[in-house]
Amino acid sequence: MMTRIEAALHEADAARADLMSFVGALPSARLSVAVHDDSWSPLEVLEHLRLVEESTVKLLDRRLQRAREAGLGSSVPEATAHGDVVPLPDVRVRAPDFVRPGQGLSPAEVLGGLENSRAALHRLVAIAREFDVSTVMAEHPVLGELNLYQWIHFLGAHERRHLAQIARSVATISQRV
Repeated sequence: MMTRIEAALHEADAARADLMSFVGALPSARLSVAVHDDSWSPLEVLEHLRLVEESTVKLLDRRLQRAREAGLGSSVPEATAHGDVVPLPDVRVRAPDFVRPGQGLSPAEVLGGLENSRAALHRLVAIAREFDVSTVMAEHPVLGELNLYQWIHFLGAHERRHLAQIARSVATISQRV
C-alpha cells in the first residue's frame, strides 16, 4: 500500500517523466521558439518549472524544520488520501517574478536544473516521510493554504498543466510551418 507522501511523490515523478519524454522528443531548435511575443518558449516553461520546484522545496524545508523544532509528530501509516490532490483553476495566472524565466540558460543547464530540483524534492520527502506532515502548511498565491502533501501533488499537477501548454504551442508552431 502506498502512503500519502509516496502517492504524492509518485504523481509528481510520473508528471515529470511525461514532461521529459515529450520535451526529449522535440527537435532542439523547437525548444527556444515561443508562439507569441508574450508567451514562453518550451525551454522557458521548463526553466519556470525548475524555479517553482526549487522555491517550493526551500519553502517546505523551512516549514518542516520549524514544525520539527515545535515537536511535529511521527508519521502514521495510512493509505493514500484522495483529499491531497489539488485541482488547478482553469485560468491563466501571471507567475510571480521569482519564478519567471529569463536567465537565458542553455537547454543542458535547464534540464540539469530540473534534475537537481527533483533530487532536492526527493531528499525533502525522505525526511518528511517520518513525520505527520498534514499540518505542515504554506500559502500558495492562488490556491491558498496547502499542506506538504498537497504541495507535492501541486508540483505534479503544475507540470502536467505546463506539459499541455507546451504541446499546444508545439502544435501551433507546426501548423505554421
